[in-house]
Amino acid sequence: MIALLIAALMVVLPLLHLAFSKVPRTPQRVVHILLLYALVLGVGVIGLPMGFIPHVFFPDQAAELIGWAPSPFQLEVGFHDGAWGILGFLCIWIGGLFWLATGLGWSFFMLGATYGHIRETVIRGDYASYNFFTMFSDGFIGIWILVLLYLYWRQVGFRKWEVQGAPHRVATGAAIPDILIREVGGRRVPRQPGQVRKEAALTRLTRVVCPASHLRAP
Repeated sequence: MIALLIAALMVVLPLLHLAFSKVPRTPQRVVHILLLYALVLGVGVIGLPMGFIPHVFFPDQAAELIGWAPSPFQLEVGFHDGAWGILGFLCIWIGGLFWLATGLGWSFFMLGATYGHIRETVIRGDYASYNFFTMFSDGFIGIWILVLLYLYWRQVGFRKWEVQGAPHRVATGAAIPDILIREVGGRRVPRQPGQVRKEAALTRLTRVVCPASHLRAP
C-alpha cells in the first residue's frame, strides 16, 4: 500500500535529514524539518501523483482498487487532490502562514476521507485494499500534520511576510536562526520588478500639504 509507505516516509526521511545534518538540532529546527516533510509528502505527493493522476487518467482502475463503481465524480475528486498537491509542493518555496493554511485545509479533508473509508468498511463491508488500508494512512496524515502545526506554532510561530521582507509575528514562539536558507520554507517574499526603484523614489520625495487659504495673497 503506497499511501502507508508515504506516511512512514513522512517520519523517517526528516529524522534521517536531521541525523546527517551538521546544523544543531534545536527544538525549533526539528519541528520545522518534520513539518516541511509532512507537507511535501503528505500533501504534495499524496495529492498530485497519488490522487490526481489515478482519478483523472485511470478512473476505472482507481475505482476498482477502492471498491467503488466508476463515477464521473472521480474527475472532480482528481482535480481536488491535484490542487492540494500543488499547494503541498509549493511549501518547498513558501513558508509562514502558507504552511498553516495548507496544513489545516488538507488535514480537514484527510480526516473527512478517513471517516468515509471507515463508514464504507463498516456499513458496506468494503475491504478493498485502497479503502481499508487508506483509512489508516489518511487518518495518520491528518493527525500528524495537525500535531506538527501545533508544535510549530508553540516553538516557532507562523510569520506574515510583508512585500519588503520584514517579518511580523502573528503567533508566539522564538525565531529560528539556525534554519538554513536551502532548508526551504523559511525564505522571504522577493521584491517584484521595479519595486526597489519605486521604494527609492518614495523615500526621496517629500510632499508638503498646507491649507488652501495659505496660498492666497494677503
